[in-house]
Amino acid sequence: MAPGAQANVPVWQVTLTQTGTGKWPDAYLRSPEDVYKRYRDQMSGMDRECFMVVMLDVHDKLLGEHLVSLGALDMTVVDPKAVFRPAINIGKCASIVVVHNHPSGDVTPSDQDKETTARLAAAAQLLGFKFYDHVIVGSDSWYSFMHAGSDETLGSSPDLQDRIKALLGLDE
Repeated sequence: MAPGAQANVPVWQVTLTQTGTGKWPDAYLRSPEDVYKRYRDQMSGMDRECFMVVMLDVHDKLLGEHLVSLGALDMTVVDPKAVFRPAINIGKCASIVVVHNHPSGDVTPSDQDKETTARLAAAAQLLGFKFYDHVIVGSDSWYSFMHAGSDETLGSSPDLQDRIKALLGLDE
């Protein structure tokens, strides 16, 4: 391009489109078991992994959900940009919960699940979102990275990122 010449640069507009509504028995998710009950029927019969983000406002009221990716039988690719894009676009979103299934029914987290959780927790902290939990849904059970066996409610720990790092052996 010649000096002083002007280039045509695309101008983009990102929009968020509501594609429907769902019936929720309660407008809040208070525990990993609530997450499991909400997504069990939808995810447990799938033949491949499905990864979703659930968005909540400052009062932990559900704002919506977004399908991030559909994968293969034993894995799905999760790009943090794809997880946080709908949360950023909604504008009222203060926190997220991510949920995915294991078609095998075994909810034991894989190394990829652990790495994804740590990356999402770090991204949430950087972007100013609370990252409440990553729940894995099986055919008749669930696994919560946040709670890993405790009875705490979603969002009750102010140091979630530190707890996740410790759980994953990433603390220094």
